[in-house]
Amino acid sequence: MIKRTVLQAGRTLGLFAAAQRRARGSLRILGYHGFEMGLERAFRPLLFIDPELFRRRILRLKDMGFEILGLGDAVERLRLGTLPPNPVVITIDDGFYGTYRYGRDLMRDLRVPMTIYVTSYYVTHENPIYGLAVQYMFWKTTATSVDLTGLGLPRTGVAALSDALRHEILTHGEQTLGEEGRVTLARALGERLGVSYEALEKSRALSLMTSQEIAEMVSAGFDVQLHTHRHRLPVDSAAVTQEIIDNRRVLEPLAGKKLVHFCYPGDTWQKAADHERPLAEAGIVSATSDAPGLATRDTSLLELPRFLDSGTLDELIFDAEMTGFLPGLRTLASQLRR
Repeated sequence: MIKRTVLQAGRTLGLFAAAQRRARGSLRILGYHGFEMGLERAFRPLLFIDPELFRRRILRLKDMGFEILGLGDAVERLRLGTLPPNPVVITIDDGFYGTYRYGRDLMRDLRVPMTIYVTSYYVTHENPIYGLAVQYMFWKTTATSVDLTGLGLPRTGVAALSDALRHEILTHGEQTLGEEGRVTLARALGERLGVSYEALEKSRALSLMTSQEIAEMVSAGFDVQLHTHRHRLPVDSAAVTQEIIDNRRVLEPLAGKKLVHFCYPGDTWQKAADHERPLAEAGIVSATSDAPGLATRDTSLLELPRFLDSGTLDELIFDAEMTGFLPGLRTLASQLRR
């Protein structure tokens, strides 16, 4: 309530407009993940957004005087110091099927450039993403316990559903099983929890685009860029390089060009200092994080801030972030703490 009161007062007093004028020439990068096709937004409200809300966001940006640029153009003009007064870039992570289903119409209707950072493992393995599928089952089920007998997990017998058990199943699948084993485990787990894995497959709600669909997105004008192959970025330099190599191997033939822009997966951006050298050696020109803020000419191109929007945020918060009012408050709070 205090935050909303401060923001509302700031807007009423004209401080949002003042912040936007002060931030002229700074770059905003706006991030999304996927578009809701069914229950996804209720399951992961920070991950999926209603396509119509996304449309309203873009129209709101235009009403506020923002100029939406392509990622490559914006990064180059940031480096040269030639950005327009109110530039913003639109990015969409991962490459969910919902982006294919809704993205082309949105881009055509809104007439704005958009970049999709694609993680490519589940492009080549056309299954629901194992981690999300397991989390969805735990969220969707009405059961309170599950019989683990015969699932090949470290423990067996009946176990109460818990965050710890979910983590155990996720870790076992991701660290000890191949893709076929993960599908088998997820299918069996769904049967015991009363959540159909087959229905999840059919809906493609937690699946990524296929190679053909990505190629169609490129033909429609979307900019496809890098997001690792396995949605992970270890600190080890050789492993970082391998993620980029594998990601490029899948995506560059579809994009028809060398891919040089990158988005950190998950919270790996918090270790950006450890990743900058191998990313630079791999020919990465820019890398975006999940840390909100405004990029200036002094900002490292391999640590670009980005504001992640979601359906949980109303227009007041959105406006405060995009005008630079909220980033300014965060900077002030940081200075006061020091």
